[in-house]
Amino acid sequence: MQRIKDLPITRNTVKDRILKIAENITNQQIADFKLCNVFSICLDESTDITGSARLSIFIRYFVGSEIKEELVKLVSLIVSVTTDGAPSMTGRESGFINLFTKHVGHPLLGFHCIIHQEALCAKNTFKLFDAIIKLVTKIVNFITARGLNKRKFENLLKEVNSVYRGLVMFNNVRWLSRGNVLQRFIECFDEIKMFLDEQNQIHEELSDLEWIARLMFFADFTQHLNELNIKLQEKLDKTMKRKILSDKCWNYVEHLITLVCSIVNWITILESDTPRLSVVPEALNEIKQHFITYIISPLLEIEGTMLL
Repeated sequence: MQRIKDLPITRNTVKDRILKIAENITNQQIADFKLCNVFSICLDESTDITGSARLSIFIRYFVGSEIKEELVKLVSLIVSVTTDGAPSMTGRESGFINLFTKHVGHPLLGFHCIIHQEALCAKNTFKLFDAIIKLVTKIVNFITARGLNKRKFENLLKEVNSVYRGLVMFNNVRWLSRGNVLQRFIECFDEIKMFLDEQNQIHEELSDLEWIARLMFFADFTQHLNELNIKLQEKLDKTMKRKILSDKCWNYVEHLITLVCSIVNWITILESDTPRLSVVPEALNEIKQHFITYIISPLLEIEGTMLL
């Protein structure tokens, strides 16, 4: 170990080591690909800080009884493709899946990413609360986007002995990030009101009890969606065999049904106890129907097809 610590670390040494590690990993992947019979891919396109679109291709395959997932290029053993369901991916004539199927030369199974569907259901359902997130974003940007305001707000948090030192900014590309934004906004709610008063920024909504109640509901439920999103991203146990594909499908359904049952209970409570917040049960009913129609039912159909 001491001999390793004594090695001279120059930029060329580090570069050479990184190249050797990359070569070794590539050789391991090639060896694994030769052992697997079939595999599936998942596509994710995102825009980097320079504004350039980047396409990531993830592959999942079996080597013996072990399940592996890697970021790789394409080879001819592909059997399925998972996308975000956009027309550019699923179009009948010029969609990626159709064009890629022709390129590969054999039929492929196309799937809409379950995690992406969950985000779409949440995003489309909570349009009733767009005014809330717009105002929260406006206030957060006013405080954090200007250096002077940011420093003043941080000093205020220190003066009141807050456990936080700032707010979280909203990223529209990652929709569920609003859960963290709303949660931090609520936890610093009194300090935010105090700071805005000092800056002569008047927002009547911050004193409206009904608006605050909707904000609290929006934040709480978004946290539930974040937790569901994390559960759907749980990695497969590498020791499981092929039957895990069926088990994983039922795990997804179980997580979703648990949330839907909770939604039904919340609707009953809210309709009987809080008649002023009629928009809340309406939103819950809508998201419940979206989850059943667009996620749970398709998953059950896929499971039925696999069993056949």
